Amino acid sequence: DKFNNVNHKDRRTGQVYFVTTLSDNPALKAIPHLIKIGYTERTVEERTRDAEKDATFLEAPVRILGAFDCYNLNPNKFETLVHGVLHAQRLQMKLIGKDGKTYQPKEWFSVDLQTAKEVVQRIIDGSIVNYRMNNTTGKLVSKRQN
Repeated sequence: DKFNNVNHKDRRTGQVYFVTTLSDNPALKAIPHLIKIGYTERTVEERTRDAEKDATFLEAPVRILGAFDCYNLNPNKFETLVHGVLHAQRLQMKLIGKDGKTYQPKEWFSVDLQTAKEVVQRIIDGSIVNYRMNNTTGKLVSKRQN
């Protein structure tokens, strides 16, 4: 509801979504709080329908953790901002796809869901400029904290 001061002049541009993998890959299972943060102009249910066939979703089923409808946003810029704030939490791993080719996931992060949602909220409301990621704790902290 915090994001929903929406009226008839606003245009829905898509959804920011959070999913986690249901992969049985031991290397992925060992990563705490593994979350994909993505943006789709469709619904998250439509976007993740064939996750098992898509390297973007680690070629495995996913569980939807949440999604926000977004209005009046440039999806590429918005996703770039979210990923930029979380760059140190980005998954740094190469995987071998079902086709035998190596790939590196780009939209997966080791970050707890509450922090991921806070990053999105603070980008939307403009307060992100007052925060930074503490890369030791993986939490968003005020820049005014010592």
